[in-house]
Amino acid sequence: MASKIFKRKIPVSIYSRYANLCVVKNMEDMQAQLDKKCNGMINVMDADGVVFELFSSKGHEYYIVLVEEQLSHNLIAHEVFHLAVKMTSDIEIKDEESTAWLIGYLTEEVYKVLKSKNYNIKEQ
Repeated sequence: MASKIFKRKIPVSIYSRYANLCVVKNMEDMQAQLDKKCNGMINVMDADGVVFELFSSKGHEYYIVLVEEQLSHNLIAHEVFHLAVKMTSDIEIKDEESTAWLIGYLTEEVYKVLKSKNYNIKEQ
């Protein structure tokens, strides 16, 4: 039986976007959902965290996926960076200040969600 995937939307109103934060027990569960949703076009296996984008009738759907047992400040920072770069690239923002602002905003929001759900973040 597949594990439940925790998912929370993080709005980025200034850019009319949002990110889906997903915390999974293992990437196999996320891969199973992606295989159903996009016919195996995205592979998230062999990763402790990943960022990807799906396109739907709603527009851009950004995902940041983190494996619960591997949560660390390093992993969060790494994936938030990828997410911010992907978002700013998609809307053709090239200046560092906007990207840095977005990284700060997303980082705060990710930590708020993780803290509210009492996820344990490793101190490595």
